[in-house]
Parts: sequence; structure tokens; C-alpha cells
Amino acid sequence: MIKKLFLLAVLLLSFSSTSLYAQENQEGKSYDSTARDYFLSLFDTTMMEIVVVSYNMAITHEDYAMISLESMKNNLMSAWWWDMDEFYINQLYHPYQGSMYFITGRANGLGFWESFIPNVYGTLMWEYFMEIDTPAVNDFITTSITGPFVGEMFHRTYKLLDKNFMPLAILISPFDALCELINGKSAPHPEVSFYELNVSTGYSFLSSNLYLQNNPLYNYSAYPNSTYDYKAYNNSSNFNGTLNFNYGKRFGHDTKEPFDVFSFQAKTIDSTSLYYYSFLTDGFIWSKALNIAGDATFSLLYNFDYVMSCNINYSNSSIGCGFDYRPYLSQDESSSFSFGTSWSLSINGASEFFHLHNTYIRGDSEHNKQRLYSLGFGLNEKSYLKYDDPLIGTFYVNHFFSLFYNPKFTVSTLGSTGWDLICYLEAGYEHKIYKNIYLGISDLFYYKKGFYNTAENVTHSMNFINLYVGYRF
Repeated sequence: MIKKLFLLAVLLLSFSSTSLYAQENQEGKSYDSTARDYFLSLFDTTMMEIVVVSYNMAITHEDYAMISLESMKNNLMSAWWWDMDEFYINQLYHPYQGSMYFITGRANGLGFWESFIPNVYGTLMWEYFMEIDTPAVNDFITTSITGPFVGEMFHRTYKLLDKNFMPLAILISPFDALCELINGKSAPHPEVSFYELNVSTGYSFLSSNLYLQNNPLYNYSAYPNSTYDYKAYNNSSNFNGTLNFNYGKRFGHDTKEPFDVFSFQAKTIDSTSLYYYSFLTDGFIWSKALNIAGDATFSLLYNFDYVMSCNINYSNSSIGCGFDYRPYLSQDESSSFSFGTSWSLSINGASEFFHLHNTYIRGDSEHNKQRLYSLGFGLNEKSYLKYDDPLIGTFYVNHFFSLFYNPKFTVSTLGSTGWDLICYLEAGYEHKIYKNIYLGISDLFYYKKGFYNTAENVTHSMNFINLYVGYRF
């Protein structure tokens, strides 16, 4: 019965929304950059959630979507917890879901901070009414804190491309396009002074090592030896692809609106035996140009980083302060040097818990389900430096360091409290061979040290040597 009601509600909402927007357009209501239509943003969010849950119920038959009045009542009466969903659901899908709610505000003309209203509304509605699982604290963090920052990057990229590259704009932010189509209006175009896009593809060679060291507090039955040496994927070769996108003027910048400067890197390394995906982002919430010899910026920024491979799970959402500097090297600016660093507090840090990640098979029952990664809080440091010369070429280094503490209230039944220390380092060289085409080589190194109270400590490293050809737009 509940399925039929939801499917009927979708049809009614679709019809009523079309009629409502048609009536507004017939009345000649004008939309401008100062429009603040909270009702339409909340309405779009509601309709979106009903469509999604109806699809999950009627088409894919997801267990968590089989909602009822009883499940809604139970969720309203239950205490919030830290759920056990898969890594990609909690750490990637939920930020994307939160970005959708946020975009319904931006696409309807709401400002950055105002668009948190439909985001929080959509998150609470989903947690209480749109799934049978008990509302989760970590879902709220990733959906209503990380989600808006991801959504603003999508929204700004969409508005950058929608005039001349609409198919690509729709691919990047379909919910901007959908809201504009339904509402019959276009949101204001944010100002952007600079943007840069590089894409590359090539070949990667991988070596990987993992060591388990005996912890006298716990003798893990899956590893009877005191020291267990694990090596996998060594000397494998794989195709790679990288996209780097820089939006806004990073050096000597005074913020006019949040996220008028952000950077985004997506990387994939893939073969029949291995996969590696990463998304590394940061954006200015606020910034101030500094009056020193060169262009410098002090900023309050937000980081969202995600790395997932066959044997790596890493995610970090953090807020902190940053410093970016580009000194003057030559009058014609043909050569340039730049560097930046940021220090932030991680409000949602995640990393694979090896003992479950590589040995545990998830049960069908919610009570048997185990989260195969740790959740925690801590510190995050990020830095980069780059030297660019038209004759010599380009040298660059990108780095982040995370230290997460996994407290007892976030640990799954078979998990362990403890610390995760994670380091990521990429260093490379690029040289132009023809116009905007360049060749490059880089080394990407990932290192993790896990210190656990009731499980063996873990040392894990992966190293990629990457050869690639790229194009600068």
C-alpha cells in the first residue's frame, strides 16, 4: 500500500509542480539574482526525495527503502547512532546526496549560506522518513556539512559551462539543470576571474606492501604468526587518467563569496586486477590578500578528500586555515613559483580497518553488518609547491598528512579504538612538447600506520610510478 501511495504522490507532485511553475510564468513573475524562493527549493527537495525512495522501493527493491508509518515512528523515537553502511555509501554517496539538496537552493536563487536550509531539511527528512535505518550521526555530517561544499563546486562549475558547453554542464551538475528546467528560470552566474583545466592519461606501475605486527593485547585468530607479511599487486601495470581543475584566483585573493576559489583533482588507475580512485578538493570559505613581496592569501578553507582502491579506504572532511604564496620571479612572469599549506581539524576521518576489510564477509542481517573501516576525528595538513618555466618545464609536489583518533562510540562491534596515521605524497615533472600538449612522469606514494588497542598494528604502503601525456585548456 505504501508503495502505491508514494508512486501516486510522485505523479501528483510532478503535475502540481508543472502547473505551479506554469502559473508563475504566465503571471510574468520576473526572477533576478536577488530572488529568494525558499518554498521552491524545499518543494524541489521534497519531490526529489519522493522520486528517489519510490524508485528504490518499486524498481530496485532496496531493503532500506521499504518504509512504512511504523518505520517513520521508530526513527523519530530512536537515538541517533554511527551506522555500518559501506565506505562508498557513507563517504561518497552521502556528500553527493547532500550536494543535491544544496543545489536546489542555489538553482532557485538562494545564496550560499541560505542554501543550507534545504540541505538540512532534506537530510533530516531522509534520515527520519525515507529509510528504515535508524538516523545516523555520520550521515548527517557527510550530507549536511560536506555536501554543501561539494554542491557549491558543482554549481559554480555548471554556471561556468552552461552558456557554451551545456551537455558537459548537465553531466557535472544534473540537478542544476533539472531545477532550471522545472522552474523555468536560470540562477545568477557567479563571478569568476580565472579558471584552469588540465587532463592527462597514461600508464602506471604499482608496488604494494602491508605488514601486521603482533600486539600483545590481542591475538587475532586470522593471523597466527606474530609477524604477517602481505604483498599484493606488485609490479602490476595499469592505465591512468587525471583531471585537475582550478577555479578562481588563488593568490592575492579577497573572498567575495564562499568558494569563489576552489581546486579539484580526480585520478583513476585501473586494470583487470586493480582499481584506484581519488578525489582531492579544497575551497576558500573566506580569504584575505596579504601585502607582501608577491601575491599571498590567508584563508579559512574546507577540504574534502576521498581515496578508494582494492585495499585502501580513506576519506577526510576538515575545516581550517591556509596560506598560499606566489613570489615575483621575473618581470614578464614567464617563470613562476608557488606554494601553499593548510592545517585543519578533521570532523569526519575514515580509513579501512584491515582486519575486517580483508577477511570479513558482510551479513544480510542489519545486526550482522560490520563497518569495514574506522571513523574518527583529528588533524589534517595539506601542502603543495610548483615551479613552472617555459624552457625547463614544470616541477610539482602535492602532499597531505592525516592523524585520526577512532573513539569507542564510532567503532563497530569487531573493530578497535586507536589511531590512524596516513600520508599521501605525489611528486612529478612535466614538459611541453607541442602547444598545450605535455609529457609527464610522477611518483605517487601512500603510507598508513594503524595503532590499535585490541587488534594488531598495521603498516601499509602503495607506490605508483605514472607516465602520462596531457593537455592544458
